[in-house]
Amino acid sequence: MELVRYLFDNFYTKNQLLDKANVDEGRLLELQDLEVMPRASYSLEISIQCDSFFGAYEASENSEFYSRGYLSWVNILLSLEKVEDAKQIFKDRYCQQLESLREDGIYSNNPKLNSELELTLDSEWKYFLDGTYGLCTKNGLPEQIASKEISILIASDFLDCGLIDGQGRKKLIKIIDLLDDVSSYFAPHERASSSRQKYINELRLRYDLISLSGKGNP
Repeated sequence: MELVRYLFDNFYTKNQLLDKANVDEGRLLELQDLEVMPRASYSLEISIQCDSFFGAYEASENSEFYSRGYLSWVNILLSLEKVEDAKQIFKDRYCQQLESLREDGIYSNNPKLNSELELTLDSEWKYFLDGTYGLCTKNGLPEQIASKEISILIASDFLDCGLIDGQGRKKLIKIIDLLDDVSSYFAPHERASSSRQKYINELRLRYDLISLSGKGNP
């Protein structure tokens, strides 16, 4: 199945994550219960039915899939004297990415990233912990989360636009390229309604855009 292939190609199973982080399942669950470690982005129930000379056989297995970027986050948590510091580390890295993007000319005046930034950070932390950003960004880490948020805020302004001038096209290409760099490709059943479809594929098609890296319409 294409879904199964996508998950195994792009994520770690829980056992793979545990092995690579050299941590046991109990410690992982403890970190999740302490609300410092993201939960799985996908849970897959696989049922098997087999019939042979020996008769019918049925089995089922549940597998959890984690963003591969979470390996580095586990290692950070294991190095902390107080795991409660993890939330501030997340916020600091998120804000540092916003500042880095601003220096590159990418910024938004939307209140979510200005006067309401602290509320946004608390909200982003919750999405991070429930595994949402492990699903919709390539590594699930604060830098890509910040890049995705600001890209979508800016790209949204172009959804209801008509014609755009040369400067507008250059800005939009830069924003879509950034979003393309950090956005996951999504599982097959999610793609048609995904943010990648809405803010990357459809905007490139609408404005006939070629990215700075040479990518064009889907």
